[in-house]
Amino acid sequence: MVFELSEQLQSDILYAMENQKETWVIDAQLGAVVPETSACADSCGRYYTLPEWKSEHGYRVMQQFAYSLHNPAVRSILHEILLSGKGVFRSFKDALKPYPEFERLWTRYKRRSMTAAVNTWYNELRSSWGLERIGEEPEDTQELLLDDFIFSCIPAETDAPFYADMLRVHRSELAKLFPPHMCSVILDMEAARRQSASRTAVTLTAESLEHAPAGYISAVLQENTQSARIASLFVFPIFRGMGIGSALLSRCCEMLIKKHVLYVVADCFPCINPMHDFLVHNGFCVESGVCWMQLQQQEKIQFTEK
Repeated sequence: MVFELSEQLQSDILYAMENQKETWVIDAQLGAVVPETSACADSCGRYYTLPEWKSEHGYRVMQQFAYSLHNPAVRSILHEILLSGKGVFRSFKDALKPYPEFERLWTRYKRRSMTAAVNTWYNELRSSWGLERIGEEPEDTQELLLDDFIFSCIPAETDAPFYADMLRVHRSELAKLFPPHMCSVILDMEAARRQSASRTAVTLTAESLEHAPAGYISAVLQENTQSARIASLFVFPIFRGMGIGSALLSRCCEMLIKKHVLYVVADCFPCINPMHDFLVHNGFCVESGVCWMQLQQQEKIQFTEK
C-alpha cells in the first residue's frame, strides 16, 4: 500500500525514531505513525517499519558534527566527551548549552542527518512500488546559521564599546604570540589605523541573538582614489569557524561597491594568525606583501569560510 511522505508525517517519523522506549510503524492507510501493537499480522502491506535509528546511529552523527566544526574550543570539548564513554549523549547536549549558536547548529545538523535517513528509506519504498525516487532539497545551513546573528552598519563614532571589546580580546591573543614589547608595537599600529575613523566608509558589527559581540569590520576610503582599505576585521574566538568573517567581508564589499570603490587592500595584519589564508581563500591576491582585491561591479559577492 502506497503512502505519501507529507511534512507532518516526516516530522512524526523523526520523533518516533528518537523514541527508544517504544516501537512504531507507519499505517499507510491512515498515513500516520502508530504503535507497533496496533498493527495486524494480516494487514496486506498496510504497515511499514520505520527507518532504523539506534544509539550507534546517533553517536555517529555526534562524531560527524564534532569533526565538522571549525571552532577549536568547542570541537575540543565535544571530542573529549565522545571519548569519555560515559553518559555521552547527555554530556554532549549539556556541553552545548553555554553556546546557544552551536546548540542551534547541532539541532539542525542532527535533524538534517535524520531527515536524510528518512528520505533514503522512503525512496527505497518508492522503488519497490515502481515509482520514481524523489529528490532531496539541500538545506542551506550556512544561511540558517547566519540567521542567528544580527549584522549592523553603524557610524564609526558610535562603535567605541564594540571596538573596546574587540581590542581587549585581540590584546590577550597577541600576548600568546609575541613578547610584551612587540604587543605594544602592534597595538600602537592598531591605534594609528583607528585614528583614520573620520574617513571610515563602512563599519559593520555582528552580534549573536543574545547580543554577545561576534565580529567587527571597518573599511576606510582612500582620498582621491577609487580604493579602500580594510582597517579592522575581527571575529571573537568563540564564534570563529561559523562564517561570521566571510559574512562581514561580503557585506562590507557590497557596500563599498555602492560607493564606487574598485580596489580593496587588507591592512589588518594578514601576516599573523590564519587571516592571510582566510583573505586569500576569499579572493584576495598577495603581491610583494600587499593583500588586495579588485571588486566586481555587481550586487552580490559570494565569500566562503575556509
